[in-house]
Amino acid sequence: GALDGPPKETAQQDLTVAKYYLDQKNWKAAQSRFQSALVLSPEDPEVYWGLAESARHLGDFATARANYLKVIEYDPGSRHAKDAQKALKDPQIAEAKVAQ
Repeated sequence: GALDGPPKETAQQDLTVAKYYLDQKNWKAAQSRFQSALVLSPEDPEVYWGLAESARHLGDFATARANYLKVIEYDPGSRHAKDAQKALKDPQIAEAKVAQ
């Protein structure tokens, strides 16, 4: 029905472009693409991973931390989850104050 939201492939497109930006180390562009992918695909650990990585590189450690935790929550056994656990041990991230 009309209320089901946009088709899945748009999330896929956003993700593809977002990952490209991540590879290019274009953190700002990656972050904005991952944010639009999140709207379409709010349970995709790949999206949280990208949001975490781009936030970390942009110096937003609280946001990075929140998103790394989501990666672990949604995809506990994955390579991203292992990397997220590593990242969470980084003092900058571990001690980041999460905005309430």
